[in-house]
Amino acid sequence: LIALQAEDHYVRVHTEAGSDLVLMRFSDALALVENRPGFRLHRSWWAAEAGLEAVHYTRGSGTARLAGGLEAPVSRTWYPALKESGWG
Repeated sequence: LIALQAEDHYVRVHTEAGSDLVLMRFSDALALVENRPGFRLHRSWWAAEAGLEAVHYTRGSGTARLAGGLEAPVSRTWYPALKESGWG
């Protein structure tokens, strides 16, 4: 598992084998990964710690580079946890 991304009433599940949409609430998907090492990046993104490659953050917004060439936004709200873990 690389990341979860909210898309309307679906969650796009990004894995090393590709991505697929699953009909579920993002909050329910987050509950399924709560015991896995990872980070909330944005209100619509969660990334597994092993899937993170780099985090760039300046002036209130940022991006995370993830495995498989994915890029995800990093919001001001969730950046402090990344920084505290050494990703900032």
